[in-house]
Amino acid sequence: MKWDKYIFTEFAAISYGKDFMELFNQMEDLKIIGEIHSIYRNVINFKDDKGIIYAISSENIGNSPFTLRVNTKDIDFRTFGFKKGDAIFKSNNRLNLQGILNIKLGLDSCLWMPKVKKKAILNKAAIAQNIKCFNKFILEKGSVGGCRYYYLKNYLNINNYRPGIVEIELAKRIDCFIDAINNNYMNKEQINPLIGFGIGLTPSGDDFLVGFISVLNIVITNYSYRIKKKLINLVDIDKISTTDVSRQTLYAAIKGRTEEHILNVIDSFLGEDKKRLKFSFKKLFEIGSSSGTDLAVGIVVAFILLINNFNMEE
Repeated sequence: MKWDKYIFTEFAAISYGKDFMELFNQMEDLKIIGEIHSIYRNVINFKDDKGIIYAISSENIGNSPFTLRVNTKDIDFRTFGFKKGDAIFKSNNRLNLQGILNIKLGLDSCLWMPKVKKKAILNKAAIAQNIKCFNKFILEKGSVGGCRYYYLKNYLNINNYRPGIVEIELAKRIDCFIDAINNNYMNKEQINPLIGFGIGLTPSGDDFLVGFISVLNIVITNYSYRIKKKLINLVDIDKISTTDVSRQTLYAAIKGRTEEHILNVIDSFLGEDKKRLKFSFKKLFEIGSSSGTDLAVGIVVAFILLINNFNMEE
C-alpha cells in the first residue's frame, strides 16, 4: 500500500487520554504541538517541547493517558511517508500531519477515564485461583525472551526450559529486586539494574516494573503503600537509562496512571469472573513481542507478594 494514496485523508478521534487532551487544549491554532519521535504500524509517537511523549494510535491499541485513538484498525502509519522530526500542527480542532493526514476531534470523540476502583481489602481465595489460571495461561501463551523464564523457574518450578542469556540475567535482577522487598533493604542497587534491561521499545525490566507498580496503584494497603513509596523515592525518572517511550510509561505508572489493558487485568484479578480474566490476559499478551507477558508477570508477582504478606496489612 503506497502512502500517497492517503493524501488529505481524514480520520476521527474516538478516544483520548486526559494528558493528551490537556496538551491539545493548551495549544493555539496553527501552532506546532510536537515533532514525530517514532513511527510504527499502529502508533505514531511524538514529543512536545517539554520532551513528553504522546501517541496517535489505531483503535486496536488500548486507551492510555497520553494517547489519542483514531477510528480505524486497517492502517499502517509507516506507509504515509512520515519522518522523525516532522511537525504535527493543531488546525481547526484537528491534528494535521504534514498535510497528509488530518485527525478530527469532534462530538464523537470521548475522554477516556479509567473505571477501576482502588481496593483496600483483598479476596485471598479469589486471587489464589486467579494465579492458577494465569499459570496455565503463561505456559500456553507466554512469549519467550523476557520475564517468562523467571516466572516458570521461581513459581512453577519448571527447569526444562532453555533460556537465553538475557532471560537468565533478567531473572537474576528480578530475584534481587523481590529479595530486597521481602527483606526490607530496597535501594537503587536493586532497582536500577532492572530499568532499561532487555530489548525492544519497552525493555522487559521496565515492563515488569510497570505491571508491578500498577498493582500497587490499585491495591491500597499499608504494605503496598510502603513498597510504592520506597520505589517512588528511589527511581529518578530523569536520570534512568532506558528508551524514551519506556521512560514515559514508567513515569505514568509512578504517577498512578497506566493503560487500559493493564488496568483490565488488575481489575479482573481482584474478582472471580474467570471468563473476563482470560479475555483480559489475552488482550494484554498481544502487546509487543514479549511486553504483554512481561507486564503480566509484573502484575501477578505483585499480587503474590501482597497475599503472601497478608498479615502485614494491619
